[in-house]
Amino acid sequence: MNPIPWLRQLTPIWKAILGVVLLIALIWAFLFVRDLFTGSARTEAKLATGQADAALKSGQDTATTVGEQAETEAERERSVADMQKDVNDADDASGAHDSGAGWLCDNFGICS
Repeated sequence: MNPIPWLRQLTPIWKAILGVVLLIALIWAFLFVRDLFTGSARTEAKLATGQADAALKSGQDTATTVGEQAETEAERERSVADMQKDVNDADDASGAHDSGAGWLCDNFGICS
């Protein structure tokens, strides 16, 4: 069946209506295919929100980790300073050794 004779017999109004319907179908198909490849605005907004939340949580975790590490280092420095004071205050080498070994065992798990 050849559609050209059928199209030729249509009145100009029906040709215009058919043209508008075909144009709408073409625009809808283009937008549908574009959304398949790029995603809708709602999906893009949801992804952007998720990325922003993840970035905030990552930054918070980093700040917490850095703070905890700073506290651990400060505590360790105090322990080492106390150990050095005890070692320096010892009366003899044996007392200094015992004091240092005791601190290493108690604070850092380095026991003989």
